Amino acid sequence: IYVDLTAAATASNLEGIELAAQLDALVDAAARSGIEVGALAGDAWWPSAQGRLDTAQLLSFIARQRDAGLRIVSLHLDVEPWGLDEWATDKVALLGGYLDYIDDVEQLRRQVDPSLPVSYLIPYWFDGSNGEAPAVSYAGRTSTPFDHLTDILDEGAALVIMAYRNRALGPNGIYALAADEARSDSVPVQLAVETAPIDPPTATFAGSCLARLDAETRSAANRLGVAELVINDAPSLFALGVYPTTAGC
Repeated sequence: IYVDLTAAATASNLEGIELAAQLDALVDAAARSGIEVGALAGDAWWPSAQGRLDTAQLLSFIARQRDAGLRIVSLHLDVEPWGLDEWATDKVALLGGYLDYIDDVEQLRRQVDPSLPVSYLIPYWFDGSNGEAPAVSYAGRTSTPFDHLTDILDEGAALVIMAYRNRALGPNGIYALAADEARSDSVPVQLAVETAPIDPPTATFAGSCLARLDAETRSAANRLGVAELVINDAPSLFALGVYPTTAGC
């Protein structure tokens, strides 16, 4: 399970101590059930100057807990500037800032805790497949954001492709969305699907059932050769076992 630790990025010393105690109790309880715990954090504005300071505080917080023996197995960074209103007019600038931000995080990770695996969540269209993410010039070459990220990321980093669809196959299924990224031999690729109620309905397994989620994601992951699947989010996932509404479940 991944626990949202975004609050650690801006916590005061006292708040950090309280958060660490809560995290310790959660990790201990999870371990008794054989469950590993990772950290999840992110804010659309983190590529800004203040956001980079917040990210540094977050990484330092996690490193301190790991140094103290707390088993936090990884960090998923969910930083989505493409969700900002400015995205409509400033895609190139926001993408450049995002790539700079990821480069900064990788440098900081090497300094603070190089053994901490960090995964970065990105949309499937970072490969330029639907025109939403234009090619940008970065580090002396022009390419897609996905290609630039594969150059930036170091050992221990991975990309999580948010291929939000409720079926594995077909012209707009999970496999079709993530196939190009999964072929990368430069960086490990993971796969993310959605279970919360979002629009359009085809982008989520909400209202479906665990059996269909399992069948569709296994099919997509096996075809893509992806070893790890990220499911958002826990309450909505649990609801699939209680309130299935989709025919065939």
